[in-house]
Amino acid sequence: MDGIEILTKTEILEYPKFAEILIAIFLIMFIFGGLMFLGSDAKMIGSLLVFVGVIGVLMIYGVYRGGVPTGKYRYTAIISEDVAVKDIHEKYTAIDNVGDLWMLEDKERYE
Repeated sequence: MDGIEILTKTEILEYPKFAEILIAIFLIMFIFGGLMFLGSDAKMIGSLLVFVGVIGVLMIYGVYRGGVPTGKYRYTAIISEDVAVKDIHEKYTAIDNVGDLWMLEDKERYE
């Protein structure tokens, strides 16, 4: 777009929702297993829950390492004064502004 000078372009990554739910389940298993291990006679079950929780979180992290691409990007840009604000907001979401530098994010997936 004329009047917008893109300085940096960073791909936006996200964890899938099911991975977030699985991580939460494994963390609950880890915490519950740790409490069982420390506070009751069921140390074997507690240690098994801790083991399964740790292995589960590590497996999901290993598969998704930081997230999967969303197809959207975040830009640091300099926008000249001749560009209409309406034109910017049609394609981008303005995240932040510091002086002449703008942090923009794609509204839709562009390829």
